[in-house]
Amino acid sequence: MPARSRKYHIDSAATMYVGVTFIVGLGAFYSQNNLLYVIFAMALAAMLVSGAVGGASLMRIDARRLPPSSATVGAPATVRYRLVNRARWLGAFALEIAEDPAPRRRDPWQAHMNRPGAFAARVAPGGALVVEGVA
Repeated sequence: MPARSRKYHIDSAATMYVGVTFIVGLGAFYSQNNLLYVIFAMALAAMLVSGAVGGASLMRIDARRLPPSSATVGAPATVRYRLVNRARWLGAFALEIAEDPAPRRRDPWQAHMNRPGAFAARVAPGGALVVEGVA
């Protein structure tokens, strides 16, 4: 299995959270208010713990698209994914599986159907799960 690297994608909600945390930090620095320092520290700790725990649980997930059983032209197709959690202690929650459109390689099916994807509510530590999506 190839080595994995962490890739962070910052969306608008994360940008807003970092911005508000920065503003609270500036307010704490200039006003010397202890309550603002506590709120700033809690916001930074939540950001770091969320990134560390969330990243650690996602790095141990293996996701594979299973071969399709059958598909009919013009009808929705069912796409199945097998998720395996190799972590011993950390479960993975609220996983959204989406096909990544490869910009360098365009598969023939991508021109004729939307991107398949699925959702898994929980994958237990050391467990496996098969989820289905519709394309």
